[in-house]
Amino acid sequence: MIHVLARITLEPGARAAWLAAFLSVQPLVLAEEGCLAYEATADAPGVLPAQTLAGDDTVVIIER
Repeated sequence: MIHVLARITLEPGARAAWLAAFLSVQPLVLAEEGCLAYEATADAPGVLPAQTLAGDDTVVIIER
């Protein structure tokens, strides 16, 4: 299985608009042959105290 991880740094304050655009194309990507998952992730503060957070303007896309 191939996993693609893409880290994207957005313009400050653009995450909500970016997420709306991502959600609009997500069904198209999931419909591609062989695509098992296409997800956007963001930091969850307080989960791992030793982890350095990427910040509110960074998202990671995971595709399998």
